[in-house]
Amino acid sequence: MLLNRKAVSNDQPTTIETIGTTRWVAYREHADLLRELRVCGGEPWKSGASSKLILAVRDKRACYAYTSPETGRTYFIKVYRYQKISTRLRHIFRLSQGEKEWHQGTEAARRGMRIPAYLALGTRREGLKVHEDYCISEFREGLMLPTDWLADSSLLEKHGGREAFLHTFSQAFGAEVRRLHDVALYHREMKPGNLYLEESEDGLLSIGFLDGKHITVLSQPSEKQRIINLLRTFRMWEPEMRKHALPRICQKWFLEGYLGEASKGMAGQVWRDLARMLRAAGDSIRGPRESSRR
Repeated sequence: MLLNRKAVSNDQPTTIETIGTTRWVAYREHADLLRELRVCGGEPWKSGASSKLILAVRDKRACYAYTSPETGRTYFIKVYRYQKISTRLRHIFRLSQGEKEWHQGTEAARRGMRIPAYLALGTRREGLKVHEDYCISEFREGLMLPTDWLADSSLLEKHGGREAFLHTFSQAFGAEVRRLHDVALYHREMKPGNLYLEESEDGLLSIGFLDGKHITVLSQPSEKQRIINLLRTFRMWEPEMRKHALPRICQKWFLEGYLGEASKGMAGQVWRDLARMLRAAGDSIRGPRESSRR
């Protein structure tokens, strides 16, 4: 269930400004960002050396990392394009993709999800029809960027190697997912590229989430959604672990650590059903059986 306009609780004051043909909304504490947008004509992703294209999905969506020449701060910008007339007309009556991400990401942060702050939302219209959305948030690099820790175990030496890291990470990941489920937040794409890590001075790992567009926000926790979310997440991680030839034992450790923490407190029958499904998933794991310790 996606949040609708009435379901969103947004108590933060905002600043609204029209730059060119785009109507921008920014939280008051980030109003200085609008001044930067005015300087670059309201389209920072077209700022040459200051902007880097990260991802492009045909003519529908593009993601940029924009570094402000003035402050040196890096922003993550998503550009949603609506080429089809039918899509533009549909958004007259319901939230566009950028609006969904803005509202869902903001609500998730309000409930305690560690997610990059959403700073500004821009909407360019042609008459009543939405033409493009621009969603700006803080920049964070996912686990798959800039280097792939699944493929290069030398990156994990300070954590005791890949096996020790998987033990620690899977349990921290599972505990964070359980905490989100308890407040009725369900991220539908918790793949490696949509997670980022922060390490405290004492070595503890904190896991954050990217891409608010994929967050389902419910009014109260749902056991059905919890099970669906746990299974979907494992199925996203399994091909990545296979791709990088993680030993089968490491894949099972990840599965057990993640699920052991994420499923704590679930009802007995629900847990048994989940365990049965995941046992079948675990038995299907393929890969080298030898130790990965290096």
